[in-house]
Amino acid sequence: MIRRMSEAYNVMEMLVYEITEEILKMPNINICKCKECKTDIMLYALNKLPAKYVRTAKGRIYSELETLKRQYKVDVLRYVMEAVEVISRNPSHKSEDEEFIDDLDKFLEAFEGTGKIL
Repeated sequence: MIRRMSEAYNVMEMLVYEITEEILKMPNINICKCKECKTDIMLYALNKLPAKYVRTAKGRIYSELETLKRQYKVDVLRYVMEAVEVISRNPSHKSEDEEFIDDLDKFLEAFEGTGKIL
């Protein structure tokens, strides 16, 4: 039987989160910044990167994070930027224009059912 590890933390998650937030604040990054897209970006990058687990003893996690930042920053930047490109082309939700068109189509279908002329 596998026991759940207590007090274990993947510091790569924090590193990916921090870098994703920094990148999405850049004015030249044109992508939806909703929670769903941010999560997709982070998951994409995390699936490309190795997990780095540490115990969550106070202070230790921050020193581990700083060490990992130096070691993995280039890789994390690469995969987050790749994720931004992929997710911006294929967001997991509709754009505002697509939602408007869907709403308009539903309205017109409902209106046609009334027999009234526009």
